[in-house]
Amino acid sequence: MSEGRTRRAMPRALFFDLDNTLYDHRRAAREALAEVYRRYDVGATGTAVDEFARLFFEINQRLWLGLAGGEIDVTTLRDQRFAELFARVGVAAPFEAPVVGREYLAVYLERSYPLPGAEEVLAALAPLLPLGLLTNGFTDIQRPKIARLGWDPYFTWVAVAEELGVFKPDAAIYAQICRMAEASPAEIIYVGDSPVEDVMAARQVGLRTVWVRREGPEVARWAAEAQADYEVADVRDVAPLVRSLVGVA
Repeated sequence: MSEGRTRRAMPRALFFDLDNTLYDHRRAAREALAEVYRRYDVGATGTAVDEFARLFFEINQRLWLGLAGGEIDVTTLRDQRFAELFARVGVAAPFEAPVVGREYLAVYLERSYPLPGAEEVLAALAPLLPLGLLTNGFTDIQRPKIARLGWDPYFTWVAVAEELGVFKPDAAIYAQICRMAEASPAEIIYVGDSPVEDVMAARQVGLRTVWVRREGPEVARWAAEAQADYEVADVRDVAPLVRSLVGVA
């Protein structure tokens, strides 16, 4: 566990990111992509399933940043990622990208994979601070996912980007959760895995940031710029960190 900048304000609220912080989004997405791979015989192109997934995550990340910047809308993101993915791997027509997208999401929604220790952390911290969830996803995906995990009782606030009308890493989304919690930025702890969408964006607004550092291309590229207040290797490390910040042994 490492500590960066510190602030003296006593925390009044703790917000978590969802995907890849508490929920194993990559596992669920890979399983859904494997089903798409099978249904559309992507293997016939010579593309391995791992490469198919890698390309999807690369394309998806770029489109999400475009969505946050107002360059595209939600429908375009959902459709374009599979149109572009199939073009990249050489899947020939006929196929309809919106249909592929719906098939992917249907399989994805059947998965329920909390990351190890996630629920234990929520249960340990809910008595200490009001908890919030800020997720960068779509309402029709994220709210059913949270309900299926059974985590609603832990959260005082659940903020879904699509409902707020702004997406991470736009700093405005963090200003919205400050208003929601009726707290100053320095009184909110924010926990997330993405150096760009979570740490750097929340830091712009002045939130106290905890980076659950997961290795990957994005981490290698942005690690130096992230400068989180605290860095942990596992979400399970968040509980003792927060207990120390609120003065509980």
